[in-house]
Amino acid sequence: ILCVARDIGAKRRAGKERALLTAAVQQAGEMIVIAGIDGRIRYVNPAFESITGYAREEAIGASIDILRGEDESAWSEVLATVAKGSSWRGRMRRKRKDGRSYVSEGTVSPVRDESHRVAYYVGVEQDVTSEEELEDALRQAQKMEAIGTLAGGIAHDFNNLLSVILSY
Repeated sequence: ILCVARDIGAKRRAGKERALLTAAVQQAGEMIVIAGIDGRIRYVNPAFESITGYAREEAIGASIDILRGEDESAWSEVLATVAKGSSWRGRMRRKRKDGRSYVSEGTVSPVRDESHRVAYYVGVEQDVTSEEELEDALRQAQKMEAIGTLAGGIAHDFNNLLSVILSY
């Protein structure tokens, strides 16, 4: 009798973990982009399509420059930071495919291979346009409140002067 047995428990667990990771990336609300060191996009998740307006088919294989922001200095900073092998985190104003502007906040990080060389870059970003608009509205309201307080103080001081004049 010959019996050959192999424990496939670890392989099965790895397969389940990979399926869970795939589902999480596909269903994430943040856009996830993976690009090679050659600057070509290798992977985008469905959130990328809804945020940028680019279809998956037209993004994969395209240059990462389709995500270039409106601010050249910020884009240069991103490229310089990841070229050094470091992660970049911040906000950037970008353009959708249809030309509308949006603000994204996220992180771009290098992905290293087995020999610890940078093989890919992964970007995880979310659209924070509405939050930025709310922040701008709050700042404007605070400015108006400060002007109202200033005007009220001036009116009070002017009223004090008029009271003295009218009393005389």
